[in-house]
Amino acid sequence: MSPDRARVHRTLLELGRDEELLTLIEDFVDSPEFAVRLRTDGDSVLRARGIKLPEGVTMQVVHCDDGHPRPLLRFTFAVRGLRMLAYWDPESGACARVRGPHET
Repeated sequence: MSPDRARVHRTLLELGRDEELLTLIEDFVDSPEFAVRLRTDGDSVLRARGIKLPEGVTMQVVHCDDGHPRPLLRFTFAVRGLRMLAYWDPESGACARVRGPHET
């Protein structure tokens, strides 16, 4: 496995194994009010809970607009000009994907 692929793999595993982060995700799914708190000041919520994301990973709440608007929790990190996205959708669960340098 190339070093870049290994980094992606390690980062995704680290996110998925962090019990405190998984609890935060459960709270996000269970509480629309908590989703609003994460959207407005996610960094403070992470600090208050003692959660440290892996190096280079950011978190934000975005909206899915597939006819059923709902908040999604998204974790983003870059590897060689590509953006790696790991989402948590309350309806369908976890999803990971890659975006090229010119995709929004």
